[in-house]
Amino acid sequence: MSVLPVLSPEMFGVFFKALWGFDPFPWQQDFANCLCAGKAPDYVTVPTGSGKTACLDAAVFALAVQSAQPFAKRTVGRRIFFIVNRRIIVDEAYDRAQKLALKLEASHKEGSDPSGIIAKVAVCLRYLAGEQSGGGQVEAPLLCVQLRGGIFRDRAWAKSIIQPMILCSTVDQAGSRLLFRGYGVSNEARPIHAALVSQDSLLLIDEAHISQPFLQTLDWVKLYRVCQPNGTEPVSLPFGIVRMTATPPKNEKATMLELSDKDRAHPVLKQRLVASKPVRLVLAAKAKGKAAIEELVKVLETEASRIIAQNPQARSVAVMVNRVRTARDLAKLLIKKHSAANVTLLIGRMRPLDRDEVTGELQSYLKTGGERKTDSQLQIVVSTQCLEVGADFDFDVLISECASLDALRQRFGRLNRGGRPISAQGVIVLPEERNIEENKLNDDKLDDPIYGNAIPRTWRWLKDQAVNDTVDFGLNSMTMAVNAAREANDEAFSHLLMPRASAPVLLPAYLDCWVQTNPSPAADPEISLFLHGPQRDMAEVQVCWRADLPEDAGQWPEILALCPPTNLECLPVPLHFMRQWLEKGDNSEDITGDAPAATEEEEADYRKKDRSLKKTGLIWKGEESAIIQSAATLRPGQTIVLRAQDGGWETLGHLPVKDSTDPKCIDLGDEGQAKLKRRAIVRLHPNIFWPDGDTYAGQLKGWVTNAEFDWNSPEVRTVLKSVAECNTDKASLKERLCFIAQTKRFDVEPYPDRSGVVLTARALLPPITGTADEPNDDGPGDPLLLRPHKQTLEAHTSQVGKLAVKYAAALGLMNYNEAIACAAKLHDIGKADPRFQALLLQSSVSAAFSQPVLWAKSDNIPSSTAAYEKARERATLPKFFRHEMLSVHLADLPEARSKLPLDVLSAALVLHLIASHHGHGRPFAPVVVDEEPPSIEFNVDELKLILSSEARKKAPAHSIDSGIAERFWLLTRHHGWWGLAMLEAVLRLADQTASAKPETPTV
Repeated sequence: MSVLPVLSPEMFGVFFKALWGFDPFPWQQDFANCLCAGKAPDYVTVPTGSGKTACLDAAVFALAVQSAQPFAKRTVGRRIFFIVNRRIIVDEAYDRAQKLALKLEASHKEGSDPSGIIAKVAVCLRYLAGEQSGGGQVEAPLLCVQLRGGIFRDRAWAKSIIQPMILCSTVDQAGSRLLFRGYGVSNEARPIHAALVSQDSLLLIDEAHISQPFLQTLDWVKLYRVCQPNGTEPVSLPFGIVRMTATPPKNEKATMLELSDKDRAHPVLKQRLVASKPVRLVLAAKAKGKAAIEELVKVLETEASRIIAQNPQARSVAVMVNRVRTARDLAKLLIKKHSAANVTLLIGRMRPLDRDEVTGELQSYLKTGGERKTDSQLQIVVSTQCLEVGADFDFDVLISECASLDALRQRFGRLNRGGRPISAQGVIVLPEERNIEENKLNDDKLDDPIYGNAIPRTWRWLKDQAVNDTVDFGLNSMTMAVNAAREANDEAFSHLLMPRASAPVLLPAYLDCWVQTNPSPAADPEISLFLHGPQRDMAEVQVCWRADLPEDAGQWPEILALCPPTNLECLPVPLHFMRQWLEKGDNSEDITGDAPAATEEEEADYRKKDRSLKKTGLIWKGEESAIIQSAATLRPGQTIVLRAQDGGWETLGHLPVKDSTDPKCIDLGDEGQAKLKRRAIVRLHPNIFWPDGDTYAGQLKGWVTNAEFDWNSPEVRTVLKSVAECNTDKASLKERLCFIAQTKRFDVEPYPDRSGVVLTARALLPPITGTADEPNDDGPGDPLLLRPHKQTLEAHTSQVGKLAVKYAAALGLMNYNEAIACAAKLHDIGKADPRFQALLLQSSVSAAFSQPVLWAKSDNIPSSTAAYEKARERATLPKFFRHEMLSVHLADLPEARSKLPLDVLSAALVLHLIASHHGHGRPFAPVVVDEEPPSIEFNVDELKLILSSEARKKAPAHSIDSGIAERFWLLTRHHGWWGLAMLEAVLRLADQTASAKPETPTV
């Protein structure tokens, strides 16, 4: 074991100052002390603007402090989650995590860390990442990753089961993964994600008061991880939960970390706490009935314009409203009234690619602590609720439509967030139709689908607090007012907050359903209920537009398969609104909220009716894609593809494109593939991209229409490079063209009508910041087979075994070493099937028989689905063939069983780990029609395994008596729902790491 630097809790202040150049707040030091001592508080109750993201620094430091302790005594997990219950616009936690990771990685450079403390922490983190086992220095002491809708889905966060990392996520993304139903995660990858969220992890829940259902579910998960019948061995690694909120529930048993007197006296924090934020209360008297939105927009614009005229020093103004339509109409009016200003519309219904580009620009001059110039262009941001949480914006002026009190506190937390010496100003506007007396409110009939009856009640409470119709939303002033209200009547105060439904009781039967990841059971409980409770705002579909789709919708599935849709290019749209648009087109009336869904009764009634469609759309499901025949067939979570020529984005959401009339500006398919899967794709199609200039355009058109043209000729690469240089207006396109031109191999797939071709590089694009150069489990066939060079089965198996044992030891799972090592040795022996070898070699079966060695990886596997299928058919390999199921069959032979661990459970674990190492066998193996399987002979450890063709046909892995399902349930009961997934992850991630970075020379 390496000698590690000695770290102690009181050194956190030195570490913090070395990172950021100033001392931590006292409460931040206290939090670090608690984590280092293994006593994480249940709640951190500091207000917005108190530096809560520094909890990440404290968690990383505490993890380093505990690195030298025996695993059983560690309480801080390697994976530190920062979770927010909102569709994030800008994630300040991720920005901080990136800077922290970069400083740790650079700490070994001379002069980068005069105190040496950052370098010491980095050494401890590298030790946890596996450096103690030899093999050279690990890649980085800390990784940081975003897990939210529309973020690159690589294996960065799952690159190593022992890699320390920070993961910034949402309740939906982290919670769905925890419950084995990860949004945007393939069925095969779901068990890995569930294991890594639930084991060896620390969850920091920001603004916990708006995440009550999720927290209730987490409490059940924490119980079920360790609550198993006597005689079982649940795998339970560290799993901590810290709730961060300024309004915690009254709970005498919970431990609270609050601001101390030292915090209130701190010169920087004191400035933020005492900064005044005067907010005027304005009633929009005419905003009611049919004119409600129009009149509200007029008042909001009037208030914004008044403040801008009176305070020319204010250079940043935010206007936050409750409805998408209000935001849209207001943005249009402000653009008209303030032509010299930069008016930006931000709503939840934006494509991630667009949203990130827009907010990245805004953050450069609106970030807290950033440089402010009085002569800079006026910035006006109009947004919905999406800007309340997780956005590091600091505005001079903030105007808000009245909402619940907790929502307003979040919004005005963005007003003078840094406590700058300015005259911050705010306004709250209430539409007259929301000005309802208490005796006219009926909680059984809510006034608002999102805020219930909290808006009129909050307005009256604010009026009671106001002096001359002005309320101070400064941190100290509002905290004192809120505490007094809670103390006087806590029940009455709760009516000022957004209604929060409770999650259903998490029964073991639900977990039994979710743990079946591949295939999922027909009766599958809806996980959104356990993340958000029974709300009406969770039902959405994902909508994307493609410009290369012809009017004949019958060709759409084949065309889309050339460049499959990604969630980066998709717009989240309420389900019922999508249905309405398909039936009525752009004449649809706008909805009243961001994402309300129908009740169960309304949904059931809707599905009974048959309506004609005015618009054409396709439900994308890969090979099972289908043209929409009835809007009633749409279900939450589906991906809907529309023609860019048919429009709809101005009605369904917001696309901030420069030319909304040009379909080429709407289609982001290639960019989505590049950023989500690192696939370099260029669609040479008249409606997508066609190079300028007669020479190249004519030349390429000739090649595209010539079915016999050889795209591997050197001339092609020369032309592609020249085309890239001539089309520099789009940096991403130039990068992809150049990458394809310089790669060893690229695939060329023609459009069905020969109108264009799709060029796809077989190699992955370089990794983006915070990611790892790893393949994943959800491409064509088995992407882990595709490597730059061939690799022998013997070399690959040996490395997987070493890594798996190393991971098990680092995680304190030594009791399973023998079973894991045995499974690693046998996991790929099914690749001995000669047809599989023919696929790897891209040759005939007879040629595969003549090879002197067996191969595990190939440099010939096509990257596109269509090309892969052709290669599979040439090799005569059955559709859906899984080599791991043949491995199980071989490992379960009597002569092989004699070499397995002696006890029944360990032997069962070996066979299950083999069957599940690509995510299948939970609980059933894929059905494979294999009428003439060849006989197999395989030698392992001087043991000859022989499996005849007749034996393979008689007992396929998918047969009901194969033992796959029985072993899965036996081991789930013994090791726990998340425990078994963790044991699987040890082998699976060892396999993926060995595939990505083989340690022995390849051929």
